Amino acid sequence: MTAGIPVIAAAATSTVTYYACVTNSTGAIKVVGKTTKCGTGKHKISWNNIGPRGPQGPRGVTGPQGPRGNTGRRLGR
Repeated sequence: MTAGIPVIAAAATSTVTYYACVTNSTGAIKVVGKTTKCGTGKHKISWNNIGPRGPQGPRGVTGPQGPRGNTGRRLGR
């Protein structure tokens, strides 16, 4: 059943933060709103749809040289 669960895998165009209450004894989670207070025996967690930026990858190989351009005109002489 997925009713009430936000679509986490949606395309990320801006950061969206999600919140949940976790039951300490069982680890069961319940997705809740930002202002919801978790009851006794539970703690609140949050995460977002973007996550941290990963490390930069290695530089790619240099592509082939393009074709020679047209010869320009000299101006002002």
